[in-house]
Amino acid sequence: MGPGEEESTVIKRLLTDKSSRPAKLEKIPESTLKKTMANTEKAQQSGLKSTMKLTEDEKNFLHEFRRLEDLEREKGIKFFECIGDPPATEEFVNGIEQKRNNNIENKLAVMRT
Repeated sequence: MGPGEEESTVIKRLLTDKSSRPAKLEKIPESTLKKTMANTEKAQQSGLKSTMKLTEDEKNFLHEFRRLEDLEREKGIKFFECIGDPPATEEFVNGIEQKRNNNIENKLAVMRT
């Protein structure tokens, strides 16, 4: 038996040997999970309270930063409104629907053959 065959035998044995596996996996009680989630939420809230102890300068900075973020978001939206495609006409929408239906029919025909 060569080294490769020996390794594959060991791997097969490890994968198929059930003696080291537990007989039955036990389900974690749902009440334990709920308690853990509640504790996590409390810890997050207490963490938020500790970050709320900011100086006036820090608060002003955060407010100004958020205001600038909102302005940048609005600017991006307006940019795309300005340079975006013209409103879709009824003919354009009908053309797209027709192309879509043709593509679907073509794919179905290919699958049938």
